Amino acid sequence: MFATFGDQMAAGTMTALKLVGGYTPGKNIAIIGYGGAQEIVNEVKSGTVYATLGLYPVSESVLGIQYLYDALKGQPVPPVVGVINSGTRPAIIDQSFLSSHPSFVPDWTLEGNPG
Repeated sequence: MFATFGDQMAAGTMTALKLVGGYTPGKNIAIIGYGGAQEIVNEVKSGTVYATLGLYPVSESVLGIQYLYDALKGQPVPPVVGVINSGTRPAIIDQSFLSSHPSFVPDWTLEGNPG
């Protein structure tokens, strides 16, 4: 098991393991990312990466801007901007989730683009 602090680190880990040899992600070592980037979600689908934890910067930004707009207009806003939802934006993105939600689209890519 190799757990990372970011999907960028998961991508780097896969590159390093190829160079070092002896470990094959998805075969004799499980990699866990953190971020839910499109590229790592694709690796989860293929079985190379075990899972990634979901971060949703685009969704959070959209809600945050909407709540800011509402607050400036004097409307009530929730105290927490929460986007985690087991059906659409899960905390853990693994093959089980992706199998049952084939149309899932991550919020971002490793290049920083929206998903």
